[in-house]
Amino acid sequence: RLLDDPPASWTLRRLWSAIPLALRQEVVRVLLADPEHHAFHEPLHRTIARAAGFRYKVLARMAPETVARFVGKLPSNTLSDPGGVLRAFLVTARPEMLGAYLDHLGVPHDEGIVADEFQDAAEPEAVRAGAEALLERFPPDEVIVYLLTLHALTPRLVQGLPDWLHRRFVEASGTSATDDPDASREAEDDPEDRPPQLVAEARLAVPEEGGVPGGPFTALDRTLIRAAVDCAQGVSGAPDPVMMEDMIEELLELNSGRHSSYFHRGFVDALLGHPHREALPAENEPRRSWYMTGWISGLARSHRHEEIVGLLDASRHTEALLAPATPWGTLALPIVFEALCRVRREPEAARRLPAGVLLRNPTLLPALLTEGTRLLRADDAERARPLFDRLGEVVERLEEAGEPVTERFFLEVRRRRAHCYRQLGEPERARELLERLLQEEGDLDIQAMVLADLGLLDAGFRALAEVRLWRSEAERADILGALEKGRDRFEAAARTGSRFASHGQWPLAILALGADEPETARDLLSAALSSFLERPERYAEQRFLARVRAAAGVAEALCLEYTRLPRACELLLRGLEDAARISPPLLAPVLDALDEHEDDLAGRLLARILEQEGPAVLDLLEDSEIVRRTPAVADHLLAHARAPGMGGRARAQAFHRALPVLLADRSGDPARARQVLDQLEELAHEGVERARFLELLDEGGSALELWTPEEAAWSRITLLEGESRFEDAVAELRRRLDELLRGQPAGVEPEAEALLAQARSYGLDREWYADMEARFRAWQAEHGEGEPDALPPTHPNQPWRVLIVGGDERQQGLKERVEARLAGDEASFRITHIPTGWSGNWAGTLERALAESRRSDAVVLLTFMRTEFGRSLRAGLDCPWVSCPGVGQKQVARMVRKAAGFAAGTRKG
Repeated sequence: RLLDDPPASWTLRRLWSAIPLALRQEVVRVLLADPEHHAFHEPLHRTIARAAGFRYKVLARMAPETVARFVGKLPSNTLSDPGGVLRAFLVTARPEMLGAYLDHLGVPHDEGIVADEFQDAAEPEAVRAGAEALLERFPPDEVIVYLLTLHALTPRLVQGLPDWLHRRFVEASGTSATDDPDASREAEDDPEDRPPQLVAEARLAVPEEGGVPGGPFTALDRTLIRAAVDCAQGVSGAPDPVMMEDMIEELLELNSGRHSSYFHRGFVDALLGHPHREALPAENEPRRSWYMTGWISGLARSHRHEEIVGLLDASRHTEALLAPATPWGTLALPIVFEALCRVRREPEAARRLPAGVLLRNPTLLPALLTEGTRLLRADDAERARPLFDRLGEVVERLEEAGEPVTERFFLEVRRRRAHCYRQLGEPERARELLERLLQEEGDLDIQAMVLADLGLLDAGFRALAEVRLWRSEAERADILGALEKGRDRFEAAARTGSRFASHGQWPLAILALGADEPETARDLLSAALSSFLERPERYAEQRFLARVRAAAGVAEALCLEYTRLPRACELLLRGLEDAARISPPLLAPVLDALDEHEDDLAGRLLARILEQEGPAVLDLLEDSEIVRRTPAVADHLLAHARAPGMGGRARAQAFHRALPVLLADRSGDPARARQVLDQLEELAHEGVERARFLELLDEGGSALELWTPEEAAWSRITLLEGESRFEDAVAELRRRLDELLRGQPAGVEPEAEALLAQARSYGLDREWYADMEARFRAWQAEHGEGEPDALPPTHPNQPWRVLIVGGDERQQGLKERVEARLAGDEASFRITHIPTGWSGNWAGTLERALAESRRSDAVVLLTFMRTEFGRSLRAGLDCPWVSCPGVGQKQVARMVRKAAGFAAGTRKG
C-alpha cells in the first residue's frame, strides 16, 4: 500500500498508517507490557485515550491487551514519535530479524542495535541482497516496516533501498494498492463522528442494507421486502399487487411455524393501503407482534407517524410489540421512538425506553441524543429533559458496572444534559455535571466547550446562541456586565487552541466590541466564524451563524481599513440574507464607516436593511446624510406607504421621509416628488398629519419649488379651514392679498375680490378683515379695472360652452346658481361643473375633465382643488382657461364671462 506511492512520501507517519492493524496492536501491546519502555507508556496512553474517547486515567489502568484493541482508532498524525515507537518495538520483539540484516551487511551490533563505532555506509548491492535475504525468512510487511524505519532513522544502512523496493513490489507485479479493495487506507475520521463502541457493535449485529431492515431476515425476506417496495412505487418490472399478494400468501403457507413471515403480511398491507388486520389465522403473540412490526415499518416508509402512534394507542398488543428482548421489539422500538417524537410526544418516547432497554438496544442511544439536542436548539428543554435523564441513567448504569463512559458520544451526552438543566433554570445541577466533566476529561476539544459552558453559566446565559450584540444602549450595559462575569472561563476556552476554542472567542469578541476594540473583536470573530463554518449543522439553529457573520462584518467595518471595507459589507449582507440584524446602536457607525469607500457600500447595505426591516430602521438614522443620498430609500418608503392595508398615519410618515430623499436626488424624476407632495396634501385634507404638512408649507425650501406661491397659499388656506382655524386662514388670505396688490395691477382684481369674499364667509367679526377691505378699496381707486366688456351675443343654439372644474360637496348646485346669475346677459351660456374634491385617485377625474374641455369653448379652474390635479389639468388643456380663486356665485359668474371673452378673442383671431 505504501510502496505504491513515490519514495519521497514514505514518512514514518504514513508508514504507521500503512502497517496492518494486527501489527500495530502488537507494537502497542509489546511496548506497554515492557517496563523498560516506560518512557513510551504515558504518551501512548494519552494519545490512544484521546483518539478512542477514554479518560487517560481509566485507560492507564487497563491491561496492555485491552488498550491495544483501540489502536485502530489512532490516526497517524496523533502519534508523537512513530520512529521511536517502531525502533523500540523492533529491538524488543524482532531482534532476530534485525541481527540477520546487520550480519549480512557486516555491521557490528548488539542484538540488532548498531555499535556506536560503526559510521560507514552500506553499499546498495549489499542492501538489496540483505533485504532479499530477509524477505525469504520473515513476513514481508514486517521486513518492510524494519527497512523503512531504518530508511528514516539511519539512511546510511539502506542506501538505494527505496528505488529497489518500489520496483520489487509494484512495477514487477504490475498491480497497484488501489486495485485491492481491502487495501484502502484507514480513514482518519473525526473522533467526534464515531459512535460509541457498544453502538457500533449493535449496528454490526443488526445491519440495514438498501433500506431493508436487518435482524433475523434471510435473503428471501430481503428480496420480498424490496419487491414490496418496488410494487408500491410502481417500478417497472416489479410484481403487480395481485402477484405480490400471492407471493406473501404462499410464503405464509410454506412454513406455519415461521412467525417472522407475518412481518411481510403487515408490511405489504401498509404499503398497498389495505386495512389493518384485527385477526390473523391461528393468531398468537409472535405472529401478531411480527405483523404489527411489518405494519408500522410500512407506515414509517411513508412518514405516516400519526397512524403509527394511533395504532399503539388503540392496540392491546403494544406492550408485547415493544418487548425489548424480542427480535421484533429490536426492529419496532426505533420506529416507535421516531414516530412519538415526530408527533411531539418525546416524554412518552423516553418513558418507553428505560435504561435496561437502551443497554440491550444501543442503536437507540444516538437517536435519543439527536432528538434531545434538536429540542434544546429549539429552546424546548422541558420536552428534552426526559430524553437526557434517560441517557443519564444509561451512563450511571455503565459506570456502576465498571464500563468506560469516556467515548466522545457519552461525553456529549453529559454535556448536553448539563445544557438541558441550564435551560431549565437549574444552574447548580448543570454546573455539577460540567465541573466533573472538566475534571475528568483531558481532551482539549471537550475542555474548550465545557469551559465556555461554565462561562455562560457564570454570565447567566442559557446557551451560546443567546450571546449577541446589544439592541439598545441600555441593553449594552446589561450584556457586557453579564459576559464580564464569565470572562475568565471564556479566555481559558480560547487558550485551548482547539477546534472549539470558538465557544470562548465569540463572547470575548462581544466584550471587545463593547470596549471599542474592533481590531481585537475582528481577530476573534474571524477565528470563531471559521470554526463554526466547519460544522454549520451544529450552529444552524436560532440564526446563530448569521449573527456571527453580521458581528464579524460590524467589527471589520469599525476597523476603518479601506481595502477591507468590501469584505465587511459582504459579511453584513450575507448575515442579513440569513435573517440576522445589525445591532441598532452600531448601525449608524457602520454605515458611516462603509461610506468612506467609493463603491457606495453604505447605500447597498442600507437598501438591503430596508428590504428586511422596513422604514422603521430610519428612526435610527435621522441625521444621516447617507439616507438622503440613497435613492433606494425613497423606493422602499414609497412601496411601504402604498402597501395594501397601510394606515393613513403610517403612509403619511413614509411619504414625509421619502420627500427629502426625492428632492435631493437631482438626477431623478421630479414628478415622483410632486406625486408625494400631492399624496401628503390628500392625507392632510383627510386630517392625517395635517399639522406636519402645514409646517412643511410654512418652512418653504426645496419642497415648495414644486409649487407656485399661489398653489402653496391656497393649499394652506383650505387646510386651515379644515381645522376651523379661521383666524389663521384670514391671516393667510391677508398675506396673499398683499402679495397680489404689490404685484402687477392687471388681472388681479378678481382674485382679490375672492380673497375678501372668502374672509367674509368665515363669519368672524368684521374687525378681522376690515384692514383687507380698506387696502383693497385704496387699490381700486388707483388701479380698478371696472366691469368686463360685454360679450358679443350668440345664436340661441350656439351658447358659450364653459366648463367649471373644482370645488367639493359644498359647491353642489354651483352650475344652476351661476346660470341664474348670467340669465340676464345678452350672451347665453351652457355650463358644466365637475367637482374634484380633495381625496381619492384623481386620475379618472382628470381624464373626464380633459375630455369635457375638448367639447367646451373655455374652462374656469377653481382654486379649491388638489394642487397636483390642477397642475396636470392646466398642462393638458387646449382651450382658453382662467383661474377663479373664489367659489361664490358672483366671482364664478364673473370668471365665466371672462373665460368666454378669451374664447371670443380666440375665435376672432
